[in-house]
Amino acid sequence: MSGLISREFINELINRTDIVELVEARVPLKKAGRNYQACCPFHAEKSPSFTVSSVKQFYHCFGCGVSGNAIGFLMAYDRMEFVDAVETLAKQLGLNIPREENTHKNKSLHTVDLYAPLQKSSERYQQALRQSPKAIEYLKNRGLNGEIAKIYQIGYSPNDQYDAFRDRVVFPIRDRRGRVVGFGGRVLDDRLPKYINSSDSPIFHKSNILYGLYEARQANRELKKIIIVEGYMDVVSLAASGISYAVATLGTATTTQHISQLFQQTHQIIFCFDGDSAGRKAAWRALESTLTVLRDDVEARFLFLPDGEDPDSLVKKEGKEIFLTRLDQSQSLADFFWSHLKTQANIHSIEGRAQYTKLALPYIESISAPIFKEMMLDQLASAVRLEKSQLHQFVNSTQNISAPKTAKIQRTPMRLAIALLLQNPELIHKISAHTQSLALSGSELLESIIILLRENSGWTTGNLLEVFREKSESELVHRLSAWDHGVPEEGIVAEFLDILSHLQKLQRQKNIEKLLQKANQNDLSELERVQLQALLAEK
Repeated sequence: MSGLISREFINELINRTDIVELVEARVPLKKAGRNYQACCPFHAEKSPSFTVSSVKQFYHCFGCGVSGNAIGFLMAYDRMEFVDAVETLAKQLGLNIPREENTHKNKSLHTVDLYAPLQKSSERYQQALRQSPKAIEYLKNRGLNGEIAKIYQIGYSPNDQYDAFRDRVVFPIRDRRGRVVGFGGRVLDDRLPKYINSSDSPIFHKSNILYGLYEARQANRELKKIIIVEGYMDVVSLAASGISYAVATLGTATTTQHISQLFQQTHQIIFCFDGDSAGRKAAWRALESTLTVLRDDVEARFLFLPDGEDPDSLVKKEGKEIFLTRLDQSQSLADFFWSHLKTQANIHSIEGRAQYTKLALPYIESISAPIFKEMMLDQLASAVRLEKSQLHQFVNSTQNISAPKTAKIQRTPMRLAIALLLQNPELIHKISAHTQSLALSGSELLESIIILLRENSGWTTGNLLEVFREKSESELVHRLSAWDHGVPEEGIVAEFLDILSHLQKLQRQKNIEKLLQKANQNDLSELERVQLQALLAEK
């Protein structure tokens, strides 16, 4: 079926779907006050911390931190793409999906107009490469041929045009459907910055896009393993050497979204990092992200490269077979985990073993693969000379230790205001229509939520999550939607209004200080003078 799924239909779909019924068809739920509870389907736990709210049309796990609406649950639990999840919900409700054509009157975040210009730019870059002897020579010197350039649609941005990527080799970044969503550019010499990427957009977020994943899927009917490297050239150089299953993050740390995507495609991920301290720190961050999305049928490994080498240089120097041997001899996640912790604590003393245990337990508790988790507890018990039953007791008594995924949210008035409004959209009716605009840290998000709720009566938390799904604020919105802020239910309205009043006073004071500063410099306009007098009188 052609055409776009309208934003209005998606919101109607969320409103008409009973998220409790949807989840309960897959996970047995028990009533707990106004909500429903279960042991989380996304990580192993003995006590239920997974909550589903029919009022908010929202689910959240207080253990591993996952949260979302009905569409998000299908995407996470049934491993569906967004469109498939929408179609599944529509079918369950007996609804036909209305499609929009791409007109100037009606455009949404999902409009194809966001893809078409990028595809045209990609074609222009490819054409420019064919007409640039120096760019072709550069790629040849890097061991790349025309076939690889064609597979990865590599291009070039000429130096004589105004373009962010000018005089760079350009690498189109494609999503899992093969659509160009952004670009990366590399200089032909040693100028800095060596690499630049497109900025985030409604269709391009570095936290969940991997360069080369589309090409890896096209090249391999079955992806037995996927290598995560750091740069575009590493991906294409490995492909030129016959290793066509490498992907790269886009200048960011490896995220849980990246890893979850890859575990949908393969059963083995090999992280490939430099062997220096920076590389090992990056590897540890990747391990932290991996623990919370592990399954017992998948495996993560770590390959640390010799000093001064990257996958591009190493495969050229040693060849494919030796590089494959290095992959086979890579370090398991468990081995890397224990070896890293042993650099933090001395297990040959009682005090060191206690410290070692305290360091390890929060991470082990965050592991989502139940069998692997028990085996890690076995290893810890053996290393620190304790019974496993004792460790289980310590796990239960250290629930307040923050695991990597559930780090505490720093409490600020702005964040609390946003959280209260996200969790209680009906508060919109308590906000004066004449509330002054704020220019404080975080105010853009608060005001965008206020506008959305004023324009869409009856929206739930689930509706708000859907609006922010493809925006840069998505992660923060999810976290604040599930934040246990500690405000009792009967005090929510008063607390929210008090915070708004406080923020308004802060803004007023900021405006006064700005105008007074201009007054001291004899730079006030007549209008600003009137504004200052009004603000001082109001104060």
